[in-house]
Amino acid sequence: MTISTKKKITARHNQRPALNLADASVAQPFVAQPSPAAEPSPEQGPTTGSESGSESGPKSGITATQVLEYQLDYWQRSILFWDTMRQRADNMLEHERAGLPPLLDFKYETILDARTFEHPANY
Repeated sequence: MTISTKKKITARHNQRPALNLADASVAQPFVAQPSPAAEPSPEQGPTTGSESGSESGPKSGITATQVLEYQLDYWQRSILFWDTMRQRADNMLEHERAGLPPLLDFKYETILDARTFEHPANY
């Protein structure tokens, strides 16, 4: 994956609208709305017993465009995830080739040595 491809993918994710929690109505209780299939309109006529009332297909509100956008988003995120895993593996292999030097190498000063404390020292 080239850098320009990563920038395009990242730019697409940054174009999404931000989640505004101030507008969210989390405190409002959930009120179930009657299903449109429960009450037939005058144009539909009486319902028959063969209708299941389940909402699928075009009535569910999910369009083909939304499905394609979701799939595109899924694949882009998958590519970014596996690219990150590849980079981490490359870093690990480079670290092993370097002889596994300590990752946190800093100067320190011993203030107290617990080996010289009276027992029990862990209270």
